[in-house]
Amino acid sequence: SDAVREHVLRTSDEAQALGRNDLFGNIQEAERRTDLKLDLCPPVVDALNSFGAHCGPVLQETMDGRIRVVELAAITSRKGAVAQPVHADTMHGVTRFLQSDIQMPTTVRAKDEADSEDEDADEDLGSVIRAVATETALIFTALIALQDVQPDMGPTLVWPRTHTVEHHATLWGTSVSAKLSVAGADEAFGVEHRAMTLAKGDLVLYDSRAMHCGGANDSETPRSVLCVSCMGPGIRPDGTTWTMLPSLRNHIVLQNLPLPPSAARAKANTGTSGEVALPPPPAK
Repeated sequence: SDAVREHVLRTSDEAQALGRNDLFGNIQEAERRTDLKLDLCPPVVDALNSFGAHCGPVLQETMDGRIRVVELAAITSRKGAVAQPVHADTMHGVTRFLQSDIQMPTTVRAKDEADSEDEDADEDLGSVIRAVATETALIFTALIALQDVQPDMGPTLVWPRTHTVEHHATLWGTSVSAKLSVAGADEAFGVEHRAMTLAKGDLVLYDSRAMHCGGANDSETPRSVLCVSCMGPGIRPDGTTWTMLPSLRNHIVLQNLPLPPSAARAKANTGTSGEVALPPPPAK
């Protein structure tokens, strides 16, 4: 954890100083908060392998089939970072289906020669939308504490068991025109939030459809968490930021962990290292 944290803070500072916005993902309330895309340096490889050893069995039991790592990043909040609005990282498949404004076919009948191509297309589209409702891939996200997380450091706040269609309907019904606050979410969901105050090396693993937010950091200490998201088989869901270097996408499979030491393709940045190494910028 110490080596990953040192690498994250040094790399984030350098990337921000050089205006390397390509190395940061989209994150809510980004003032004093960053979401750094991580390359495979030795401490990150070690942390990823440890994650696979501890969480791989439960993820494989929950998401049968090939499971890909679709986010590999580090979120850091510094003093002055405000609380994020309550949100879910991905939209529930049924909610996505219900919010579609496409008219669905209402009857099923045998086709005849008089059927038009438009009617065939309508039924094909209806099948696709039904699949979105029932076959959307699951994503689970792990946030691994890179230092002790105290209450004043803005720990992640989670609303347990709010990954359901009903809670997503509540979210979309109450926060379309205004951001949903922590107190408002407790009342709207009928669930009291829990603050993820963690010891260094602890993690919280949650369904990406669950309601959560980053808290306000009032501490002098930056709060950094390693973020690893894994997606199972199915249709790609809406909402996730997919914070990962493009060169690593589709290349890390949970079942292939642990990675060998040779997988580390970048050097770690430390407080004593000279020049800070950054991934190459995207090709123009």
